[in-house]
Amino acid sequence: MRNIKGFQVLGLFSVKLVVLFWAGLASAQEPSPKVLGLMEAVELLKHKNPEIAAAEASANKESALIKTQYALPDPMLSYQRLERGNSTKYWGVSQRIEFPTSYIYRGAAQKHRARGAKAMASLTALELRGEVISVYYELYSLGRMIKFTEANRDAIREVARVAERKYASGSVSQADSMRAHVEQTSLEAEIRLLRQKQSIASARLKELLNLSQEENFILPSSKLQSPLLPELDNSNAASLEVQSAKENLLEAENSKGEAVSEFLPNIQVRYQRQFSGLPEDSQILMLEASVPLWFWGATGKTQAALYEQDRKSAELVATKNRVSREQSSLIENLKTQKELLDIYENALIPQAQTSYSATSSSYRASKASFLDLLERERFLLGVQIKSYSALIDYVRLLTRYEQVVGKEVIDVGQLQESL
Repeated sequence: MRNIKGFQVLGLFSVKLVVLFWAGLASAQEPSPKVLGLMEAVELLKHKNPEIAAAEASANKESALIKTQYALPDPMLSYQRLERGNSTKYWGVSQRIEFPTSYIYRGAAQKHRARGAKAMASLTALELRGEVISVYYELYSLGRMIKFTEANRDAIREVARVAERKYASGSVSQADSMRAHVEQTSLEAEIRLLRQKQSIASARLKELLNLSQEENFILPSSKLQSPLLPELDNSNAASLEVQSAKENLLEAENSKGEAVSEFLPNIQVRYQRQFSGLPEDSQILMLEASVPLWFWGATGKTQAALYEQDRKSAELVATKNRVSREQSSLIENLKTQKELLDIYENALIPQAQTSYSATSSSYRASKASFLDLLERERFLLGVQIKSYSALIDYVRLLTRYEQVVGKEVIDVGQLQESL
């Protein structure tokens, strides 16, 4: 009987060894998460994001079409056989040439179309860069929120032990211990919600960087500085949206010129030469010009082009007004948000930490109630969470300001402290 038990113990020990071996092998084979810095994320976006690649390809396509607008249509080669007693064969070539202003206006319209597409491609890149920075700061802030919430949970857990000891000694009621456990549960629920938001933000960042959703990465443990408030400018001269609207108007103006050119004659040049039959050395040169007899067709196109020009002109004014309004609003919001961040960092958080530490010591010495301690704990956690929420909002405002003014104002190379 003892031998049977010995074999059972030996068997269980062997199974445990096998399980531990395979678990260790699996963990050794699993790659460690990649550390992804902010600057690296921005560089990955530039080189791997498909939306940026598509916008750049669209702009390059429009640029490649410029030279096609100046090209003549292909010439026509002809063969003719003339029967008039004698059989004469001719070869010929003909070329259709539109009135020269048609090529000038059409080419200019395409140039402005290409410039507008380039401005929109730059705007797309700037918008996605801003979103990467915003999502990265969101991930960083959520990580800090989780860390603070876990620290508060652990502190409340310790307070719960103190409350249990006091209850055992009869110095306080059981209500303090129960409140501590309820607060722990509440903090656990908050941590789960924060981790859910963290998972969503991580998935969005992977999408922006064209990474597989199965690929894991972690942020550096170094501190991420708040971006400096740049010198705020009310001018919208560099706005990519305004530039695109201007190019659209110039394109419409040149398209109108091309429509007016349809009232002018197009030319057809034809040359024929005998190569067989009589009379010998027979040549024919023909010059044809179109007559705008059916003028109402060209009139309709010109009217449509004028309406299109009016539409683009109105859109430019509307774009300028919207950009100016949004720019002024962003400037005021950025100033307020930056002041709020400074208040949290320099005043509220230090005050809340001092108050919580003092109340915690007083509670352990039975000089403060548990409700006072709980209130101080909630206040400290609240200002810590709000400070990082304010940081997320500030970065979002700043990246939107970049898009409105049409230039980068966030120096990502100066934000992440080196370890």
